[in-house]
Amino acid sequence: MNRALLLFFGSFLSLTSFADESAKMAVVDMHRAFNEYHKTVTAIEEMREASASKKAHIEVLSETLTDVTAKIEAADKRFKDNVLADDERKKALVEMQELFGERDAKFRELQELETEVNALINQRQKRIEEELLDEIRAEVSAMSDEQTIDLVLDRSFLPKSKKVIVHTSSRVVDLTDDLIKRLNAGAKDQPAATKPPLATPVAE
Repeated sequence: MNRALLLFFGSFLSLTSFADESAKMAVVDMHRAFNEYHKTVTAIEEMREASASKKAHIEVLSETLTDVTAKIEAADKRFKDNVLADDERKKALVEMQELFGERDAKFRELQELETEVNALINQRQKRIEEELLDEIRAEVSAMSDEQTIDLVLDRSFLPKSKKVIVHTSSRVVDLTDDLIKRLNAGAKDQPAATKPPLATPVAE
């Protein structure tokens, strides 16, 4: 039995003991709440717009590389043409060598830009997820205080296809719907679930 499984059973036994003391428990689907939070929808659109402008620059570099490669092929064809005068063939060779240098420089620039863009997107996505999950957790805490709930479990936690919560009775309060309504209160348009989500966050 691995360490993670031992910790899970230890937590489960603790929760069972806690429940025996008449503690009020509830569940919430953090994954769904995250997806349907209006700020998540907005963040996804902003991420897409930012990515589009960056990808446009990448596409320009890719097209430039294609053009340079075509010029190299044309210069190589002239260099190998025995009908041409030696001077023309030498010019083609010099041109081809210069183009090789240009192509290598553009290729390095493209690689660096792709690395930079991916790093920026990943950093922005991580920051957005952390900020939004903090807001959602704060709302869950407020709801728990208002309803005198002692313990709230995340029913969407899914490690290796084995949910922490596999069954809940009708007596267990599910805060998800009310949580989503509160999170989106004041938003101009009520967002639909985002597909695909910005990520698959795991509530801590």
